[in-house]
Amino acid sequence: MRAVQVLLIIVLTACMAHAAPKEASYDTDSKSRDAELAAYSRAAGLEPLAAVGGDEFRVWGYDYMLGNLSGTIVSAEHTLRCKTKYSYSGGVITVRPAKCRSVHVWPKKQEALAALADLSKLDQTEFSCEVQDGGGFTIEGRASGRKFSFRAGNPGFCDTEWSRVVNRALDLLP
Repeated sequence: MRAVQVLLIIVLTACMAHAAPKEASYDTDSKSRDAELAAYSRAAGLEPLAAVGGDEFRVWGYDYMLGNLSGTIVSAEHTLRCKTKYSYSGGVITVRPAKCRSVHVWPKKQEALAALADLSKLDQTEFSCEVQDGGGFTIEGRASGRKFSFRAGNPGFCDTEWSRVVNRALDLLP
């Protein structure tokens, strides 16, 4: 009986680590990447990425016209793929609760985590291939104890140093 109680406590603790996805909003007028990233994380049932912890990155991809948002969260412990929708009204983007699933088998995980070093060099930047419509990515991560984030618009539509770094990492995702 004691073993069953211990097992129940372990299962409940694991479930609480991934909170329920919630609708989340951010004001686009503030231009705050932190507010944007926090809204995406909350919609996926995650805490915003902390400055301390192991290597991890979160890739949030969105299309500009349809309101689709996808997220891939990668760390040594887990990989999640999330999908949701967002809407824009009056300068506020509202992200609906995401549906996330674990990716258990993924042979390129270590290679993707190794890409963090190159991605972190793009910290606090915003790039675009200047294509009408299409989509973009807001990417955040923590590499060797250092947090970073940047935005990349339509990286598949140009051949620049930054787009090659971003595209190499995106090609590794499940």
